[in-house]
Amino acid sequence: WKRKCTRFPDSCTNVQTDKIDNWIKDKPSLADRNAPIHYMSVSVEGNEYEILQGSARNLGRVHFLHFTYNWSGDWGKQSLKDLVFRLKKKGFVCYWAGDHGNMWRITDCYQDHYELHFFANIACVNTNVTAALPLAENMEKMFLETLNKPSLQYGVA
Repeated sequence: WKRKCTRFPDSCTNVQTDKIDNWIKDKPSLADRNAPIHYMSVSVEGNEYEILQGSARNLGRVHFLHFTYNWSGDWGKQSLKDLVFRLKKKGFVCYWAGDHGNMWRITDCYQDHYELHFFANIACVNTNVTAALPLAENMEKMFLETLNKPSLQYGVA
C-alpha cells in the first residue's frame, strides 16, 4: 500500500487512526468496563500487532479474538511469538484456524517456523472469562481431533 501511495498519490486517502481503547470510550454500549466484548476481529493489512497493542486495556473483556497473520504491513518487524506470549499473559489460548474444522494450538506449542510469514487466520479464546470456557473447551477439542485425523498424521497416505 505504501508503495502504491507513492506511485499513485491521487488514489490515496489519509484516515484518522486511534487506539481501540480510545475508540471504546466513546461507545455507550462498550464504555462500561464490565460489559463483555464477545467477539473481536482484527484484519488490517498487516497492522494487527499494533492494533492489539492499542486494545490492551480492554482485551480482558474479549471472549473470542480473531486476527490475521501475513507478510504485509508491520508483521515484517513484529514477532508472532511475542504477540502470542502477550496474549497468553492476558489469558488467551491461540490457534491456527484451518479449513474443514482443523485447528492447531499455537499457545504453548510454538514452533520457530511460525515466524515464516504467510496468510493465516488466528483464533484466540480468553480462558480468564468464565462465560468463554465452553468455547475454550470446544476449541481445544477441535485441536485434539485435528491431531488425530489420519490424513494429517505423518506416514499416512
